[in-house]
Parts: sequence; C-alpha cells; structure tokens
Amino acid sequence: MQEIIRQIRDAIKDTEFAGKTYIAGGFVRDQVMGLQTNDLDITVELSEGGIRLAQYLHNLGIATKPVLYQEFGTALVLIGNYRIEFVMTRNERYRKGSRKPVTNSGTIREDIYRRDFTINSLIMDIMTGEILDLSGYGLSDIKHGIIRATSAPGIIFCDDPLRILRAIRFANLFQYVIEENTRKGILKNRGELTQISGERKRDEFEKILLSKTAQNGLKMLFKFGLMEFLIPELLSVENKICFKALDSLPPLFEPRLAILLTALNPDENKKGIILKICGRLKLSNKISSFCLLLHKLMDILNELVESDYSDDIELRIYYYQHQSQFQELFSYLEIYFSASGKKTDFGIIKKHAQRIALVLGGKNYPVSGAVLKEYFSLPACREVGKYIDLGFEIWLRDPELKAEEILPLIGRKSPI
Repeated sequence: MQEIIRQIRDAIKDTEFAGKTYIAGGFVRDQVMGLQTNDLDITVELSEGGIRLAQYLHNLGIATKPVLYQEFGTALVLIGNYRIEFVMTRNERYRKGSRKPVTNSGTIREDIYRRDFTINSLIMDIMTGEILDLSGYGLSDIKHGIIRATSAPGIIFCDDPLRILRAIRFANLFQYVIEENTRKGILKNRGELTQISGERKRDEFEKILLSKTAQNGLKMLFKFGLMEFLIPELLSVENKICFKALDSLPPLFEPRLAILLTALNPDENKKGIILKICGRLKLSNKISSFCLLLHKLMDILNELVESDYSDDIELRIYYYQHQSQFQELFSYLEIYFSASGKKTDFGIIKKHAQRIALVLGGKNYPVSGAVLKEYFSLPACREVGKYIDLGFEIWLRDPELKAEEILPLIGRKSPI
C-alpha cells in the first residue's frame, strides 16, 4: 500500500492536487494504532476533486477507468490489485425521513465533522505524510481508548442511525469505552434504527458477531437496548449459555448465528421464528437452512440425552441424510455443549455418533420403491412410501442387511 501512496504522491507533485489531497478514515486510524490495513480512501479539497483526481491517474496509466458516483462526488478505481475510493471534501444535509444525504462540495474541516467518530476523522496529507487531527480529539481518543461522536451525537445519529451500531462495533473491536455524551445520544436515538434497512443492520451485526470478542459485542447490544432492532426474539431469553461458545467458534457467520439462536425459547415454534429472523435480516436461504439443520441436530442430541441413550434412530436418520455436513455441524455443537458444562453428556453422544458414522458411512439403502412394489404387488400409490420408511428404519438399525433380508422383515411389520 505504501507503494501506491508513493505513486499517487509522485503523480500529483506540482499539480493543483498537491496540498489538497488527503488519506482519510480507517487507514489513518489503523496506522496510528499500529495496525495493518489495505482500506485506502482519498479525499480531495477541490470541487469534484475525487472524480478529477481519479480521472487524472487513469490518464497517466496508474489507475483503471473510474467508476463514478456523480451524486456523491465519488470515484472508484483499481491501482494494482487494490480498490481505492476518491471523493471530494463535502458537507452533507439529510432530508427529514431520508437516509440519503444531499451532498455539496465543502472544506476539509466540514468533511471531518460530517464523519461519525473522532478516531475515524484523522487525515494524512499525502504529500508530507503529516497526520492532521482537525477535531482535536482523534489522537487523544485513540490513546485513551474512547469512541466519541465528531459533533453533536443527536445530529450524528439522526442523520444516519446506522452509526449507532457502528459505535458498538468499534467499541467492541478495539475494546474502547463510549464517551458519555455519545452514549446518551445512542440511548436517545436508538429508535431511529427502525428507519434503517434490514440489509444495512445485518452487515453491522455480522461484523460484531464475527469479531474475536463477539460475546462482549452482544452484551453491549443488549446493554444499550439495540437487540430489539436486530433480533427482538432474544430479549426475553434468560439462558445465554450460547454467548460463551461464540468466541470459541470459527469466525464464520452461519455457525455463530445458528449457535446464538439456540437461546430461543424451545417451547415455541423454533423453525418459524428462525425463518422470520432470517427474513428480517435479509439473509440467504443457505444461511437459514444451515441454522435449521443445526437446530434439528441439537434437538436430536438433547432427546438422546433425555432418553438415556436408549434409542439413537433419529440420529442415524439425520446422519444418513446429511453426511456431508454432519461432522461440521456436530463440531459446532460440541463447542456449545462444552460451554454449557455438559462435556460428560457430549462425550457419550460423541461415541454414539462415531459408531453411527462407522457403520453407515458411505452406505446406501438397498431397497428401492420399484423393488417394494414388485415384491409386495403394490400399486403405484402413497402406501409405497410407508413401506420404504419401514424398510429404511429396519436397515438403519442394521446396515449390513441386504435387500433380500430386509423385504421379509418389512412383511412382518407391514404398515398396512
């Protein structure tokens, strides 16, 4: 990334862009914090400066042809393999009831104060490398671990309520505290989150859930009363054992969400609630299906424990139907059971699962519907399915049985 910065610096030397071009946002923050980042945003204190500089670099052969967002004075290019955003310094005004700002060319100071938090308001003069802290708080807040709104929290959070979730994300990510006025602004304006789309809220929630300290991030969402606007079904839940498991899971959204939703009330229509939650957050069918699969396996394992391991037929059926995902799902539940203090129970369950995998792995049920119809002289009707199910259960209990051995056993337990 430093090579790209050098290329831009050399290209704009002795041009109108020199002394007017700054690196802004996360890149400067992370550099001050000693973190690596490839997220480079360039802001130019000239009218249409971002678009003009991007076009200038393209004409020199340094950048790809800009993708323009004229309304916001923004241009996106690739330099090398890196995606770089160029934008003019601007001020923003939000119309009532709209989350889309009206933007105009502004000064660098106006641009700084339209940003969300002081730690994100630092800029670096690309020509000199000097870091400028125009808010007067950015460097100090990084030093002391503080999340502070750049201007009046009421304005910052009303203009774009998504910043409320961003405050939680940054506080959790860096283990910072939220400054008192900013905290009050979150509490006062949290209801504005109802105006934000499910997709935008989901994206911030996903980043919190994927952090190394997801458990702490979730606790903050509850503490500030924000879960009401994400997954209100969890508000009445007292048993949050799943929180302990989150930080031990791999940083993948599907298993972390699925484990989080184990906190749902088991006496309610869990499948319907999960589908409702996934719909509200605009999640894909793949994610909702994953959550349902994990919850079904969890229910089967709990029932196995409650039955004192007397009958594992449901686990055998599940394993046969989902062999390709079974080990992955099972490993996530092992982490959950460990967090809940039920390691002994899970040790016994694991032995059952290993035995099932050993006897069923790679095998196929040997009796087809056609064989059943011929053997029992059945017409083509739904009754064939009952014979198939009966034979399937017989075979699952003894997968070494061949078709010719299963058919007489079906006859003895005829479902008709």
